Amino acid sequence: QYGDKFTQLNVGRIEGLTTMSLGTGSTNVIVDSLHPERQAEIEAGIDGSILGGRGNLEFTGYQRKVTDLLINRSLLSSTGFTTARFNGATIRTRGLEVSLALVPIQKPSVQWQTRTTFSRDNTIILDMSGVPPFNAAGSFNFGAARFFVDSSATAIYGTDTLPGCMTTWPNCPIAQPVKVGNLNPQFTMGFNSDLKIKAFSFNFLLSWQQGGLTSDLTRWLIDLAGTTRDYGEPCVNGCLPGETLGGQRARLFPAFVTRINVSDATYLKLREVTLGYELPRSLTSKFWSNARFVRLSASGRNLITLTRYTGMDPEVANNGSRNIRIGFDDIAPYPPSRAFWFSVDVGF
Repeated sequence: QYGDKFTQLNVGRIEGLTTMSLGTGSTNVIVDSLHPERQAEIEAGIDGSILGGRGNLEFTGYQRKVTDLLINRSLLSSTGFTTARFNGATIRTRGLEVSLALVPIQKPSVQWQTRTTFSRDNTIILDMSGVPPFNAAGSFNFGAARFFVDSSATAIYGTDTLPGCMTTWPNCPIAQPVKVGNLNPQFTMGFNSDLKIKAFSFNFLLSWQQGGLTSDLTRWLIDLAGTTRDYGEPCVNGCLPGETLGGQRARLFPAFVTRINVSDATYLKLREVTLGYELPRSLTSKFWSNARFVRLSASGRNLITLTRYTGMDPEVANNGSRNIRIGFDDIAPYPPSRAFWFSVDVGF
């Protein structure tokens, strides 16, 4: 990337003399000569027809290995730089994808097609060239990805109270970083059904994610005002006498206890439903003789979400667009929209 191999000098003036200095954004120093990252991938699969041609089953497995991964290392401020960038890690990802397409009913007046998908993957760090374990960007002291050899690159570590400290904090020590889970889901599945009965059609899409983590910092912000919906509910685990759930979270906040803010991101979503009707040809020809068909449809998107997550949406993550999703924060996001559509399609 820009700035990896060369340091940009800022030009200034002191008492009329031209100066050059290291400025903001020019803080990288090269320890060793850099070279590009290397990525190798192998994929294998099998597919075949089943049930007399009414179904198709596909299996695909893959492995991707990235070597000479570019990583950063903090330097002493006395060097004049803050970061060293070098080739120093190897990461491997393995995954499985399965797809099943079926045609349960195929008749002149009734057609029904379904498609089910399943996928899962896992990433592990194979080598870090002697670099000690370190935390990547995470959730503001409420948990972060911790990188070290033989660990998952998406495992979340955070601080926690020692056994028995939930009711005595702050009069007890805090444990070293412990693993609280993995922000990568155990698996994801999708189910699509397309049913047509004469002129009527009905389609829907379901999505299921099992596992994963999201840090509900929106709730933490609302806790500061004492207006969280469960703030006044009785505390049931590791509590002081008469303490509420919100009171417990407020008491443990200075300790940055991860488990009270990180939540399971499992969900089942009805992503889309569409109901359509194709007008009879005899009716459309009276108004438009050149029209082959006129189809009316009504659809809704993001209609139902079933989840135990306390925030607005378990899929929300402020830092979720990176290749390795090391941020998993839900910080006052814009609410997910629910949309309804009405369409008229005309074929000529």
